[in-house]
Amino acid sequence: NALGLDVTAVGNHEFDEGTAELLRMQRGGCHPTAGCFGGDGFDGASFDFLAANVVSVDSGESLLPGTRIIERGGATQLLQQRIAHGAGRA
Repeated sequence: NALGLDVTAVGNHEFDEGTAELLRMQRGGCHPTAGCFGGDGFDGASFDFLAANVVSVDSGESLLPGTRIIERGGATQLLQQRIAHGAGRA
């Protein structure tokens, strides 16, 4: 959050602690197994996590958005992230 990012792309290491922790880093809350560490939990990222081809095994729905459009100084940019095959089984 301190860097002022608009987006970040998830990679295989964002899945190291499972999808519940990945979604907590995006949306906020307490750690899925360690709890809140004596507080109310993390507020969540102020920027989007992108993962175009990562779907939930349970629902078949996209886990995170795959694209984001940013407009700055009269220019429009489309940002998209795809993760390597097999790395994003949620």
